[in-house]
Amino acid sequence: YYRREAANLAELRVLLVDKSERDHQSHGVVMRLREQLATLATDGIVIKVVEVPPGPPVLSTLVAEVYRDAFVDEQTHSHAALQLAARLQQE
Repeated sequence: YYRREAANLAELRVLLVDKSERDHQSHGVVMRLREQLATLATDGIVIKVVEVPPGPPVLSTLVAEVYRDAFVDEQTHSHAALQLAARLQQE
Protein backbone atom coordinates (compact mmCIF):
# COMPACT_ATOMS: atom_id res chain seq x y z
CA TYR A 1 0.00 0.00 0.00
CA TYR A 2 1.67 3.19 -1.14
CA ARG A 3 0.52 5.39 1.78
CA ARG A 4 1.66 3.01 4.50
CA GLU A 5 4.17 4.82 6.66
CA ALA A 6 5.33 2.02 8.98
CA ALA A 7 5.55 -1.76 9.17
CA ASN A 8 2.69 -1.86 11.67
CA LEU A 9 0.19 -0.29 9.26
CA ALA A 10 -1.72 -2.12 6.55
CA GLU A 11 -4.81 -1.86 4.40
CA LEU A 12 -7.05 -4.62 3.12
CA ARG A 13 -9.46 -3.92 0.28
CA VAL A 14 -12.34 -6.24 -0.49
CA LEU A 15 -14.33 -6.14 -3.70
CA LEU A 16 -17.85 -7.45 -3.17
CA VAL A 17 -19.65 -9.46 -5.78
CA ASP A 18 -22.28 -7.62 -7.77
CA LYS A 19 -25.28 -6.57 -5.69
CA SER A 20 -27.51 -8.88 -7.73
CA GLU A 21 -25.47 -11.84 -6.44
CA ARG A 22 -25.57 -11.02 -2.70
CA ASP A 23 -28.28 -10.75 -0.07
CA HIS A 24 -27.16 -7.50 1.57
CA GLN A 25 -26.30 -3.99 0.47
CA SER A 26 -22.68 -2.94 0.92
CA HIS A 27 -23.64 -0.43 3.62
CA GLY A 28 -25.28 -3.20 5.65
CA VAL A 29 -22.14 -5.32 5.30
CA VAL A 30 -20.02 -2.41 6.56
CA MET A 31 -22.28 -1.81 9.56
CA ARG A 32 -22.26 -5.50 10.57
CA LEU A 33 -18.49 -5.75 10.13
CA ARG A 34 -17.87 -2.68 12.27
CA GLU A 35 -19.94 -4.18 15.08
CA GLN A 36 -18.44 -7.67 14.81
CA LEU A 37 -14.84 -6.49 14.47
CA ALA A 38 -15.07 -4.11 17.44
CA THR A 39 -14.03 -6.98 19.73
CA LEU A 40 -10.69 -7.21 17.89
CA ALA A 41 -9.95 -3.54 18.47
CA THR A 42 -8.29 -3.92 21.87
CA ASP A 43 -4.82 -3.47 23.28
CA GLY A 44 -3.81 -0.74 20.84
CA ILE A 45 -5.38 -2.33 17.72
CA VAL A 46 -7.47 0.07 15.62
CA ILE A 47 -9.75 -1.30 12.91
CA LYS A 48 -11.52 0.99 10.47
CA VAL A 49 -14.08 -0.38 8.04
CA VAL A 50 -15.13 2.15 5.43
CA GLU A 51 -17.20 2.05 2.30
CA VAL A 52 -15.55 3.71 -0.67
CA PRO A 53 -18.02 6.16 -2.25
CA PRO A 54 -19.31 5.05 -5.63
CA GLY A 55 -17.99 6.74 -8.71
CA PRO A 56 -17.32 5.85 -12.28
CA PRO A 57 -16.94 3.00 -12.57
CA VAL A 58 -19.21 2.10 -9.68
CA LEU A 59 -17.53 -0.48 -7.47
CA SER A 60 -18.74 -2.09 -4.25
CA THR A 61 -15.44 -1.88 -2.43
CA LEU A 62 -14.88 -2.07 1.30
CA VAL A 63 -11.68 -1.01 3.00
CA ALA A 64 -10.74 -2.57 6.32
CA GLU A 65 -7.68 -1.22 8.09
CA VAL A 66 -5.94 -2.82 11.06
CA TYR A 67 -3.56 -0.55 12.97
CA ARG A 68 -1.51 -1.15 16.07
CA ASP A 69 0.20 1.09 18.55
CA ALA A 70 3.96 0.74 18.86
CA PHE A 71 3.59 -1.24 22.11
CA VAL A 72 1.39 -3.92 20.51
CA ASP A 73 3.37 -6.93 19.38
CA GLU A 74 3.37 -8.01 15.76
CA GLN A 75 1.80 -11.40 16.55
CA THR A 76 -1.29 -9.75 18.11
CA HIS A 77 -1.52 -7.40 15.15
CA SER A 78 -1.22 -10.25 12.64
CA HIS A 79 -3.79 -12.32 14.54
CA ALA A 80 -6.30 -9.45 14.41
CA ALA A 81 -5.67 -8.98 10.68
CA LEU A 82 -6.17 -12.70 10.01
CA GLN A 83 -9.42 -12.72 11.97
CA LEU A 84 -10.57 -9.73 9.96
CA ALA A 85 -9.70 -11.46 6.69
CA ALA A 86 -11.57 -14.60 7.79
CA ARG A 87 -14.66 -12.58 8.70
CA LEU A 88 -14.58 -10.75 5.38
CA GLN A 89 -14.28 -14.08 3.58
CA GLN A 90 -17.48 -15.24 5.30
CA GLU A 91 -19.31 -12.18 4.02
